Amino acid sequence: MYHMITRRQVLAAVGVSSTLAGCPAVFRGEHVVTLSDETTIEIPASPEDVPVSNGDRSLPSDIGENIHTEVTLGDRVTGDSPHDVRILNPLGVPEIYVGIVDLAADSVVYDERHPIPEDKKLQITLLEHSDYLVAVSVPEIERQHTVRVPCDYFDCNDSTTYIGIDEDGQISSSIFREAVACPSPC
Repeated sequence: MYHMITRRQVLAAVGVSSTLAGCPAVFRGEHVVTLSDETTIEIPASPEDVPVSNGDRSLPSDIGENIHTEVTLGDRVTGDSPHDVRILNPLGVPEIYVGIVDLAADSVVYDERHPIPEDKKLQITLLEHSDYLVAVSVPEIERQHTVRVPCDYFDCNDSTTYIGIDEDGQISSSIFREAVACPSPC
């Protein structure tokens, strides 16, 4: 079931106020957003402190070439490239939880559990230009990993964030992006 939490609800729950100065709003200060299955996404005082990946180049980008489930979030407004998030399950855990927070829109935009066969992948295509936090949680091994997708990844380059659970039960992430010079949409 899709469950949406607005920034105002989160701020009201923790008693914090925020001022909007004509810029896209972002979660301000340290917060914990609790999603529908009680998984939490920790939002630091500065979302830029969340890495775009843990730089693990050992994560195979070709695993799960076959898409098990494809999800598209948002409306395409421009000709710029979307950003893909691909969740891989080489460990073969029975269920993976994915939560996505759109920091500029002040909301949780995705909040679902997925069974992903070990030879397949879940692909989530983000169409909206925004800053996102993507949290992957694996209840069976009690691990969670959060990465940031910056707004400037929505340009003329193709970009993909890979997140996978390896055979040792670690959650790894890497980002692949073309290096074509083009203006940022943000």
